[in-house]
Order: sequence, then structure tokens, then C-alpha cells
Amino acid sequence: MKDIEARAENAVRRDAATPRSKAWGILFLVCGLFNVADWLYGGMGQSFRLLTGLGFLLLAPEAFRNPVSLTMPLRQAFKPKPRVSGWFDWVAAVGVVLLIAAVAIRWL
Repeated sequence: MKDIEARAENAVRRDAATPRSKAWGILFLVCGLFNVADWLYGGMGQSFRLLTGLGFLLLAPEAFRNPVSLTMPLRQAFKPKPRVSGWFDWVAAVGVVLLIAAVAIRWL
């Protein structure tokens, strides 16, 4: 049991020591605000722009809360990590659904 706890503590320390980038969160915020502004000023008949903007804005908190290091290999960055599902995860899931709906509306 102590071995498992020691591994968990080492993983937490290693994750905390890894430099993290807020670039994805900033990019999602900018894309979301741009699409919502484009929907407001460009014509409210294009609902895919609103859905895209809201989708990016809903993904931004998760990108800030759980950023990915830009120097980390992709196979390690996308390795599933056990954690408790919180409201950030649900908001991000709704954001993904809105982005998929926007693509479907745009191209169908």
C-alpha cells in the first residue's frame, strides 16, 4: 500500500514540476470570442458561428485547469489519468458537443 502511495506522490510532484503552457486556453478564448463577435456583427442567421464560439468558450476553462505541456510527447500527453469528474469536465464535454454540432450544421 505504501508503494502505491509513494508512486502517486511522485507522479504528483513530477506533474507539478513540468512547465505548463496556457496557450491552448488562450487560443480557445480568442477563437470563442471571435466567433461570437462574428455572429453578432455578421448576421444572426448563421447559427454555426454561435455554436462554434460557445463551444470554444466552454472548452477554455478545462484548457486552463488542465494544460498540456508543449514539450511533452503526444503519447504521454494523451495518456488517460484517473481523476474525479468535476463540473469542468462536463462543461468541456458540452463544448465538444457544440463544436461537433456546429460542424454538422455548417457542412450538412
